[in-house]
Amino acid sequence: MADKRRGRKKALVKLPKGTLLTDISKVQWEVLDPIGEGGFGVIYSTKRVNDSVRNEYAVKVEPYDNGPMFVERNYFIRCLKPEMLEKYRREHKLSFLGLPKYISGGTHNTNNVSTRFLVMERFGENIDSRLKASTKINIDLLGTFCSQIVDSLMYIHDTGYVHMDIKPENLLLKYNSKGDQVYLIDFGVIEKCTTDSELKPDKKKQHNGTLLYSSRDSHLGVGTKRGDLEVLGYNILRWLDVELPWTADIKTPTVVQEKKITFMETLPPQVLDKVPAHIIEFLKYVSKLKHDEVPDYAFVKSLLTGKVVSTKSIVSTSKSSRQNNALSPSSKRGRSKTPPSAKKKSGAKLSTRQSKSVKRVKPVENDTENVESSPSTSKTSRKNDALSPSSKRVRSKTPPSTKKKSGAKSSTRQSNSVKRVKPVENGTKIVENKVRRTRRRV
Repeated sequence: MADKRRGRKKALVKLPKGTLLTDISKVQWEVLDPIGEGGFGVIYSTKRVNDSVRNEYAVKVEPYDNGPMFVERNYFIRCLKPEMLEKYRREHKLSFLGLPKYISGGTHNTNNVSTRFLVMERFGENIDSRLKASTKINIDLLGTFCSQIVDSLMYIHDTGYVHMDIKPENLLLKYNSKGDQVYLIDFGVIEKCTTDSELKPDKKKQHNGTLLYSSRDSHLGVGTKRGDLEVLGYNILRWLDVELPWTADIKTPTVVQEKKITFMETLPPQVLDKVPAHIIEFLKYVSKLKHDEVPDYAFVKSLLTGKVVSTKSIVSTSKSSRQNNALSPSSKRGRSKTPPSAKKKSGAKLSTRQSKSVKRVKPVENDTENVESSPSTSKTSRKNDALSPSSKRVRSKTPPSTKKKSGAKSSTRQSNSVKRVKPVENGTKIVENKVRRTRRRV
């Protein structure tokens, strides 16, 4: 499995048991047994000198001028201090945040060889030991692990970086625990997340990370948030025993890149025939993300845990709710102040938004020119008929002036209905003239 990183590969530096390392705070750490070995260094169990607690911490030792170790140590110091992780966990109401805490670090010279060391928590086996424990994978457990990984990625992304190297070897369980908590480690190829609106390839960083899992953007040398989710997706397929189409071409990065592009564009059913529907929907979601887009992490977690099977149901539900709101009696869109017939007579042009809302409103019986279209229109129309100049009720034996002198007051209901009546252009003069004529006759 090819693993390309920036910086030249240096010879492993092995320290004898009992070596004392002095960190930047002048605290001494005793090197114990080796517990792991990578392409760039050796990891030992360690403890503080004169400390009775053993096996609680691990120390990674690499050559001083090794690029990945320099990058990782700086990220630990800047972003992985215990208080920072705890604050983020509380603010985002997470029960668990699976990232290693920065404990200490420094430099050490042995046999004229300069090294850097990084002290962190000690972890147990990688995630495969749990997921592959039985012949059939536990989908619920997989969802739990993936949800935790997404939380870890969200934190990294919020610090302005992307991980770019998610794989089983970098997903470790808690030490001496059979719990379901997974930690994302190894920040040797971490990159600043791109903020450019245009995706600009960087030839110096092309094909970074582990080629089997690296994202399409990583092949271009660009660190993106969607890229981290894509890498997680490839891991999930491997856990589900899906053979990735580019596995046999792993020694040819450009071929791997082309096959990943085709795969994410088509998501071939013949490859994904045994993959759960919610995982396929997750891959579809990732494939549609823009390179500079911030993922909806909560939605991603709901997809990975199977709580949401498809994005289509959410879209259709939101559309129908908007339509129902438009037809609701309390909706502003549903209350057209002037019916279509009145607007046609007055010659007023309807805007696109108004025309849509008018179509939704059913015409009111006995339509008058100045009635608000609402569920109460039938009552209002009868009152407005009573106030109309052409109505028999208006042709009262007592002229309006006489009513004013006699102190007659209009009822509250009538006054309210009068307020709802708005004169229409080219219609006001006609009404006024009729009233004047009526007064003269009386």
